[in-house]
Amino acid sequence: MNISSSDKKLTMEQIAEKINVGFGDDLNCIFNDDNAEKLVLRIRIMNSEEGKFSGEEEESVDKMEDDVFLRCIEANMLSDMTLQGIEAISKVYMHLPQTDAKKRIIITDLGEFKAIAEWLLETDGTSLMKVLSEKYVDSNRTFSNDICEIFSVLGIEAVRKSVEKEINAVLQFYGLYVNYRHLALLCDVMTAKGHLMAITRHGINRQDTGALMRSACIKIGVLLFVVGAVVADVFKKHGSPHRFVADNCGPTVEPFIDDEKLVTQYFDEMNPLWDKMYHYLLVAAFASSTHMDDSEVKKMSSDISSMYSEFLQLIVKDTVKFNYRDFKNEITKRQLHFLRPKSNCKSNETSTNRKAELLRNMEGIFAAAKICRYGVPVGSCAGENLLSVEGDRSVQPEVDFYTIRGDVEALEYYWKEVREQTGVKISPLYREYMKLKMDIAAAANLDLKADALSDYEDETIGNQLDRAWEEVKPLYQHFHAFVRRRLHDKYGGDIIDLQGPLPAHLLGNLYSQYWTVLNILAFADVSSGVPDKSILREKGFSTNEILLRAEDFYKSIGLEPMTKKFWAKSMFERPRDGRLVDCHGSAFNLLFNDYRLKICPVGEMSDFNLIFHEMGHVQYFMSCRNLPNNLQGGANGGFHEAVGDTMSLSVYTQSCFKRFGLWNQPEKRETVRKIETNLLMNKALQKLPHIPYSYLLDSWRLSIVTGETPLDKMNQKYWELRRNIQGLIPPNNEPRPDPHYLDAAAKYHVSTDREYVDYFVSVILQYQFYEALCKEASQFDPDSPVSTPLHKCDFYGSKEAGKLLKDGLKFGSLKHWKVVLKQMTGTEELSLQPLLHYFEPLRVFLLHQNMLEGNCVGWEPEDCTDHVDQLAKEYLDYYVAKKKKYIDLGQSAFQELLKWEAREFNHLVKPYISKGFLSRVSSPALKRQFLEIEASAKMNVFLLFLVEVK
Repeated sequence: MNISSSDKKLTMEQIAEKINVGFGDDLNCIFNDDNAEKLVLRIRIMNSEEGKFSGEEEESVDKMEDDVFLRCIEANMLSDMTLQGIEAISKVYMHLPQTDAKKRIIITDLGEFKAIAEWLLETDGTSLMKVLSEKYVDSNRTFSNDICEIFSVLGIEAVRKSVEKEINAVLQFYGLYVNYRHLALLCDVMTAKGHLMAITRHGINRQDTGALMRSACIKIGVLLFVVGAVVADVFKKHGSPHRFVADNCGPTVEPFIDDEKLVTQYFDEMNPLWDKMYHYLLVAAFASSTHMDDSEVKKMSSDISSMYSEFLQLIVKDTVKFNYRDFKNEITKRQLHFLRPKSNCKSNETSTNRKAELLRNMEGIFAAAKICRYGVPVGSCAGENLLSVEGDRSVQPEVDFYTIRGDVEALEYYWKEVREQTGVKISPLYREYMKLKMDIAAAANLDLKADALSDYEDETIGNQLDRAWEEVKPLYQHFHAFVRRRLHDKYGGDIIDLQGPLPAHLLGNLYSQYWTVLNILAFADVSSGVPDKSILREKGFSTNEILLRAEDFYKSIGLEPMTKKFWAKSMFERPRDGRLVDCHGSAFNLLFNDYRLKICPVGEMSDFNLIFHEMGHVQYFMSCRNLPNNLQGGANGGFHEAVGDTMSLSVYTQSCFKRFGLWNQPEKRETVRKIETNLLMNKALQKLPHIPYSYLLDSWRLSIVTGETPLDKMNQKYWELRRNIQGLIPPNNEPRPDPHYLDAAAKYHVSTDREYVDYFVSVILQYQFYEALCKEASQFDPDSPVSTPLHKCDFYGSKEAGKLLKDGLKFGSLKHWKVVLKQMTGTEELSLQPLLHYFEPLRVFLLHQNMLEGNCVGWEPEDCTDHVDQLAKEYLDYYVAKKKKYIDLGQSAFQELLKWEAREFNHLVKPYISKGFLSRVSSPALKRQFLEIEASAKMNVFLLFLVEVK
């Protein structure tokens, strides 16, 4: 037998083995080497003639000659024996796809990307299970027209889809069209009982009532069917969310399946597939953000994302039928809760599609917005002279530079130009978008205000946020007054009104949400306390060193070290190959112990905050990794960010800097106190302006969806809130009339219609977490005036603090956030009191300075009426309350009381009286109290001297 097997990748030994398996010891195969020019296989019969027949049978059966016998065997081999491939498929037709001959990116078993060429195979015969099991067959695009085989392999749902597809193919071949709903009804009836039923002109399975007669009935029942476990196999091509909450609307189905065992089985079979596809989704997302200029990676990521979206809709379609209210399994109930649609879809398809189109267009305008570099002629606006609003080569570094220089003209140019390229262009689209959004919500009977806060599952959340803002408002106003005085000293009275709001373009940030670039110090005669670039370089703090320090911090409080995949697969610096990457710091949870960071360090102290923050996210991921993936998010939208920032607060202390070798403590206690106040001021510049900004941004949007703000007054309302809440005005207080301007849309979250409330909640929670951990580490007592101040707390090495943190993080989003918050902090209410405890020394400093400088605390005319008396009263209230705390501690705190009164006398009371500030106070009662404090303080200074001498 002559063989040609090189093109089939068969060896002679493999062929001989197949023959031996089929014929056993009856045949002996002799073959030459695979490298021979001509491959020859010889077959010999091993049994003798006597072995073939025995006894009387030999006489009755004609003997078959050896050569004839071998011919029969050869014919059998050629027709019946399968050497390679799938037996049921007799023939394969191969050709390249006509639509797209490009190479496709796949993810290998190692999680790597590989480009492969695609072939389209059409077969005679089917064997669906074996074909789908082939490693390099794309199961997403494999189709069969063998309905019975589809049922046995993929189940009744796949049969339904296949029947629908075949009917459509036949209709299209003849140029016919039938509306989808009629075909869907037909296919539903054929498959509703879990097996395929024939529908002919004689009816359904020869019953009296046919499908057409049923569809003509006035009351059409909704055809529902139980999703069998085998349906999970259909989902192999789809992905899964991190924490998926169903879209605003879903199927109009009343839940009717209350069999908890069946539902648990559904998730038992679904969750492993969900995990695997979510992993691929995030692998693609990570690759896309680290290969932004690679079109193949971008296409692959987009394809996976689309399939993932389809998968979510399939899950919603299934799980909406589950009535889980009486279920006992908490995990199953919570999974279903997050998959439950918020309302029914009743809007017409045209409106929904137009709304989605408008959102895409607004996102596109924001992403494509370009600003010419200041001072560059219009004709030269290209390349590095063309800046984006956010992302790579953004305008923010230019704003930083000109803020430090104090160039008002340049800052005004960038502020206005960014809004010309975003808000002005987005304005008409946003108005139409909001109109459609409200119309669609009305049709679906959806309360948009309640919907915006629905993720918090708490009807009082709005009141809690209002109360939190009122708590911090006095501190912010004092901070605003102090910063205004410093900017007045820098720019002069023509630009900065000492009794008015601040110009938004002079605060060092495009949105005036962070004022860190202003670098305003409480005490200019000492350092800021923040290590600079030169110190980091001098101490050899590479990115890897900071990562190891961060890991050591988390390990010291009993949390887990980073995984091998974390160190192997993260992006810890900007790639040197020049490819475009998204440098926004991010943490990724890809499941299967695959956690990654994506950062681009800049060699400054901000790298510490960034790395500790992002590693905090990873710790959250690891703590709740045993939950289903859609419960591995935060307890609410603010939890994750809060955990990362809590860790950053612990790093931002002098004790931590000292442990890192980045700070040498001065000998003078007064110098240390001043540096601590500078550190607090630096943190305040970062945190305090963001609180009113995040609060007002969603307040503005909620005022629109509730109808309080007309669509043609949106920009007017926006600037009312910015002035009333944050104390800001546009450059030169110029009018920004509707409908031309929409300055809020210069912010990414507005132009893409994403809620911002989570950022406000995050700020609240991070200080609540931080205070709770410091209490657990026995480093802070809010009721004791002699306790270590909260801003100095460093819980490095505290296993107690680590346990409290981990016990809260392990729940992910399994438990209601109020339950987790109470477990961690002792209260279930959001409160900014811990933030006030943190900034208490700064608040006292600001109160002192604003009194001594006569600053108006506020920005409206009424705020500056009798403001000197108001400040004096506020200080006296503080003084009396603080002194009472010392007295309540008894004799043990007597010496500390004397020290505190001496400091207050030297830092405020003495200069306030001696420099004539007291003469500005109009109230005789307030003047008398100050003079009484002076007399008491002088006596206590003498007593302190005696105590210390003794």
